[in-house]
Parts: sequence; structure tokens; C-alpha cells
Amino acid sequence: MPSRLKIVAYLEERFPLKAAETWDNVGLLVETDTDLEANLFLTNDLTETVLEEAISKKCNFILTYHPNPFRGMKRITMKDSTQRIIIKCIQNDIWVYSPHTACDNSKEGVNDWLAMYPTTIECVDENGRGRIVRLDEPKLLKTVISEYKAHLGVDSIRFAPASALLLTHRNSVSCAAVIENTLIKTIAVQAGSGASVLLGVEADLFVTGEMSHHECMSANSNGTSVVLVEHSNSERGFLSILGEQIHSSLGVKCILSAVDSDPLVNI
Repeated sequence: MPSRLKIVAYLEERFPLKAAETWDNVGLLVETDTDLEANLFLTNDLTETVLEEAISKKCNFILTYHPNPFRGMKRITMKDSTQRIIIKCIQNDIWVYSPHTACDNSKEGVNDWLAMYPTTIECVDENGRGRIVRLDEPKLLKTVISEYKAHLGVDSIRFAPASALLLTHRNSVSCAAVIENTLIKTIAVQAGSGASVLLGVEADLFVTGEMSHHECMSANSNGTSVVLVEHSNSERGFLSILGEQIHSSLGVKCILSAVDSDPLVNI
């Protein structure tokens, strides 16, 4: 079985830390002074509940897509959940690694997975952020939405139609006519919170985790419809693929969290 340092080396080769955004906190975030054979646990968010699951599975290396810790700290106490997680990881000799935006921006990372369609794909900018998908043949919007639900493993999404489309189908308050009749040729995607990357990009459709009310309206006024799948839902599905790739490449045992989930649910 490979050591934990070999897992770190593999991840840094796959998702170079220099590809991360400057504001991000990526790489090895919690490390003890021992290097053991790795028992790898994958999660989108490292919460206290997820940590208990990892401990119960006897894992000693947690790959959390979202960094935890994320911000700098001046003290470590038991009054804050992030600090409790750090303390408990050290007590249980668990390393914590986050690839986050390095994984977003790298080739065959989260954004390439979110782009989904095996067709012409390019980065939104020279820094490797986002992806623009140019479909070989136009697809009905209802088909694209259905295929994204299946790809992400979700039952529902949120949708904001482009303003011009609503004018075309002004009698459809529910947007049903827009979804049924609109053809999509270009899709721009960004995992997580996509507005800072996607706004201003020319595309028929944006697919991302979340955007604010006004950001959606801005996109809609510029002729782009928006699909929101919730923040971590736009990322989590990639982890099972990454776990399989790590197992195939290194032979390490990989366990995917069963309790990690998006904090927002439909009720």
C-alpha cells in the first residue's frame, strides 16, 4: 500500500497547486509527523459528522474537496467547529488534503467532469478557469437538463430562463415552453459559485452550483439561461471517479463518504 506522502505527490501531480486561485487554501492542510500506509477517505466537505465517519472507517488520510481549514487562525480552541476538526484529526493521526480550485482548473478535473459532453471544450480564460462546451449538434434544453440531473445524481435543479426566451414564450409562466422548445448550442460551466468566472461569457446556458438573484438576472438580460444545481452538487460526483483513478493508479483503498451531502434540501 502507498504511503500518505505518495498520495500527496500523486494529487499534486494531477492537480498542480499553482493552478489554484490565489485566494484559495489548497494542498496538505493537516499533517502529523508520521508517514503511514494510506487509508484514503474522500468527501466534498469535512464536517464534524464526516470526520466521525472517517474515524469509524479507520481512515488516516482525508481528501476534502473544500478546504478545511480555509482561513488563517490566531488561536486553536474547542469553541469553533473547524478548530475542533483540526484538533481531532491530529489526535487521530489523520492527514487532510484539499485540491479545490487546483482541481477545478486542471485538465481532467472537476470542470472538465462538469462539462460532461465529449465534444469541443475550451477554458473560459487563460488561467484555466471554467469551461465552454460547443455541442456538435444542438440539443433541446429539456434534454440538457435531464442529462445533467442524471450526470449529477440529483432529482431537481433551479432554472432561470434568458429574458429574450420569456418574451418569445410569454404565455408560459412556468417556463415549460422555454424548456420544451429551446435549442442549446453552447454551455459554459463552473463548479461551485460560478458568477465571477461565467458572467460576461457568451453562451446559451450557464451551468453552475450557485449564483445570486442579481447575477442570474444579469446573465438572463444578456441572453443566457442559467441552471443552478446547488454548490456541492456541482462537485461531489467527481469524487467517486477520482477515487477509482487513485485506486487504479496506486492501489490505495478509497472510501467515499456516505454522510456528506449538500446542506440545502428541497422540502
